[in-house]
Amino acid sequence: MLTDDDFQELYGLAREVDRLRDGIEVIIAAAFCVKQNRDDASITVLAKAAIALGRSPVLPTRLASKEFNIRDIPADEVTEADDAFDFENVKRPL
Repeated sequence: MLTDDDFQELYGLAREVDRLRDGIEVIIAAAFCVKQNRDDASITVLAKAAIALGRSPVLPTRLASKEFNIRDIPADEVTEADDAFDFENVKRPL
């Protein structure tokens, strides 16, 4: 069972991974550019890309409204076994 708070946290983490991946892809592209063209402009672009990723804000996450405890959820009432279905006559696939 996944609560809304758990889903929001997982979704926020997934978005954070996407944000970091995009920033790292820009840094890698800039690094390849520096490798091919060792000029000041390429080095400046690489430095600015690395600084931009470091400065980009972490996406906010919502705090859970209350602690989740499985014991707080009422359990279904115990019922007697249902013998209406005959499991002996079930054909197995193999």
